[in-house]
Amino acid sequence: MKIWIYVEGKSDELALKALLDIWIDKLGRDGWGIRILSLKDKTKYFNLIGERVAEKLIAESTNLVIGLPDLYPNKP
Repeated sequence: MKIWIYVEGKSDELALKALLDIWIDKLGRDGWGIRILSLKDKTKYFNLIGERVAEKLIAESTNLVIGLPDLYPNKP
């Protein structure tokens, strides 16, 4: 199984990789692939996320695709 996590920007990608580092390592040893990818900015994220999700699900039916546009709240 491959898990694809799409985030908005590079800082989101780095933060999520740091947060999930132990899981990424452990699950990788068990044969699971976890990729965290930035779509560069909010506009590109919303313009590309649907296409990227469809692409990954069509490529392999066991893929899991997650989209996280922001890792922090916009308002308190």
